[in-house]
Amino acid sequence: MGNLLIKFFLPVLFIILSGCTCGDLAREYPESFVLEVTNGIDIERKDASVFVNITMIKEKHPDFNPGAFVIMGDGKELSSQMANIAIGDKGEEIVFLADFSPKETKKLTVRYAKQGEKNREYLKRTQGKPSIKSGGKWAGNKYEGGTFKDTNYLKAPVEHTDHSEFIRFEGPGWESDKVGYRLYLDWRNGTDIFGKKVTDSILQNVGQDGFESYHEMSPWGMDILKVGDAFGIGAVGIWENGKVERVSKTDGLICEILADGPVHSLLRIKYLGWKTNSGKYDLTSRLSITAGSRLTKHNIIVDKDIDNLCTGIVKNQESVILKSEEKKTVGLIWPRKEIKVL
Repeated sequence: MGNLLIKFFLPVLFIILSGCTCGDLAREYPESFVLEVTNGIDIERKDASVFVNITMIKEKHPDFNPGAFVIMGDGKELSSQMANIAIGDKGEEIVFLADFSPKETKKLTVRYAKQGEKNREYLKRTQGKPSIKSGGKWAGNKYEGGTFKDTNYLKAPVEHTDHSEFIRFEGPGWESDKVGYRLYLDWRNGTDIFGKKVTDSILQNVGQDGFESYHEMSPWGMDILKVGDAFGIGAVGIWENGKVERVSKTDGLICEILADGPVHSLLRIKYLGWKTNSGKYDLTSRLSITAGSRLTKHNIIVDKDIDNLCTGIVKNQESVILKSEEKKTVGLIWPRKEIKVL
């Protein structure tokens, strides 16, 4: 199986699981253990996203219940959630946010109840959604009438193409409190950016007041990337005969929301029967974002060996390069390979 992992993030955190003799346990979560988390770089990290695999936790604490847990650190409850992160949807992980000083090691307490489910409410700082029309009808490649409704599963109709006005902002969207993105779920298969002026969630309102209203400045921000005939940012294609070929000709397109939580959101796009000059492929694209970060992780799986996948970014002639001498961290962490169980 060929696969391509596109990553744009800093070195990871090192996590150590150990037993715990914590006192003063919450009544609702009588069991506990400690996560020892080390910031491996000499940079302060705010809203660092930490991922801990459930399988590894249960090797040390087999009665751990992912349906009822809280994470405590720095004298407060940390925002957390469960998410199905692993490729192939075979691995569940805890995802939570924490702040770290340079090279700091923290001991965080995980409390849990052995049985039942207890939902915790945290400030929602990410989301992912496609929104489609219902109550109208197709007239050729245009959808007339109807109203938009959010969904967690979308199979693109055969009539759907660019500017069909069937999918709000033309495809699925995902965002953090820092930035938003959208993917054209049609022959263009490009990725666009929503520049945000606010930290609130905005995707639920984008495009509700006019199909392309997001091209004009509004209180929340606007579409800021002029994609044109380019890939946009981070979309996938194939390099053949000295040029780029998009994921344009397929037997079907499916979009699913795998996670839509306060800390982490994840979309899966399935391109069934992608036709290229060199063959036909099934391509799966997974797009995820975490709170406090402007970055998207794009993971790609292809059902056959392929060595000429490519990606790109818009090259605007008017762009100005901005540089900062200050060391900064971007916040997106993916430390699964560096987790050690003691």
